[in-house]
Amino acid sequence: RARVSVGQWMLGLPLAAACAIWLVLPWMAWKTVRLVPRLARRPIVRPERWPSVSILVPARDEAATLPAAQRTRRALDYPELEIILVDDRSTDGTASLVDRMALEDARTTAVHVEVLPPGWLGKPHALARAAEIASGEWLLFTDADVHFAPETLRRAVAWAEAGSYDSIVAMPDLAETGPLLECVIAAFGTGFTISSRLWAVEDPDSSASIGVGAFNLVRREALQRIGGVEALAMDVADDLVLGQLLKESGARCGVVSGQDLVRVAWYSDLRAMTLGLEKNTFAMANFRLHRVVLMVVFALLAYVGPLVACLPLGVPGLRELGALAVLSILVTGGAMSIWAQRPLLPSLCWPLGGLAMVWIVTRTAVVCTRRGTVSWRGTEHSLDELRSRMRMRLPGVRRSR
Repeated sequence: RARVSVGQWMLGLPLAAACAIWLVLPWMAWKTVRLVPRLARRPIVRPERWPSVSILVPARDEAATLPAAQRTRRALDYPELEIILVDDRSTDGTASLVDRMALEDARTTAVHVEVLPPGWLGKPHALARAAEIASGEWLLFTDADVHFAPETLRRAVAWAEAGSYDSIVAMPDLAETGPLLECVIAAFGTGFTISSRLWAVEDPDSSASIGVGAFNLVRREALQRIGGVEALAMDVADDLVLGQLLKESGARCGVVSGQDLVRVAWYSDLRAMTLGLEKNTFAMANFRLHRVVLMVVFALLAYVGPLVACLPLGVPGLRELGALAVLSILVTGGAMSIWAQRPLLPSLCWPLGGLAMVWIVTRTAVVCTRRGTVSWRGTEHSLDELRSRMRMRLPGVRRSR
């Protein structure tokens, strides 16, 4: 029997570690599918009294998407509802649209932001302005282009009240796109969903938390306990940080699947996704280039490792382990595509999308580091200021006290 050289072992061990990671993912996917409820299929337990709800909608240059989304908000069948539209320094006609929508619907209020004050990012500031005048006992943080089924809010509030939750996050449907972008969405969505450990969000002893821009429903009292929207002032991933701060404050947090209830067209093509994720992907590395290098090395090993392990490298058992890892990738991709109602084939190829995500992260880090700023909503923000004031932590990591 041929001896295995030191070089072969040095190559085989990291490949085996990469394969071992994939073997755990079907179990994590199964927990997600089994334990995260689909809100549209759950019976509505009507509360004794419907609490008032304010929908907070920041909008910057959303003239193309705002009218259709606003029609779905107006069609919500919730009895105690107000909608606050915030035009955040728009240049494309959004301002006049917001005013017209407020005139057409007595429940809708228009707010205009003309100047961004120091120490704020645009979206958190717009949300803070909306929260100042909101009267609801519950606040729904959502994006301007999100569409809702008529019963969405009634189901979400009933679920929250019945379970004594302080926060409910609904994972949205994403509109279908082309095959390449579907692969990238599958990679991003699967990685985000599993790394966030959605099934553990309700566990008060777990550090797992979640937030999405499409649907964060928060009890006003819980928001006040974390310092209000002001606590998110300089966090580019404001939705994720909101979920983290609520969880750490002791709030009872829940997450549901918003399939058939909450829908958004995320990105139209890979270029739009690359530009759209510019602020978030670098933030995951705390805007530090050396952390991006570590993330990229780990991602490349994870995505390419199982395939390389299937080659005849002469390390005992490595090809078999690689084959199991590839099978695990297929099982995980298939399970998550069924759960998220996404096309099956791109979901099975989501490691290819993962390589595209590696490129997005690398490009973002290089561009932002060279520029020294992150561009968001028409404003340049210094990396040094963002590093010093951001409060986001990586999934599964408790914040130091």
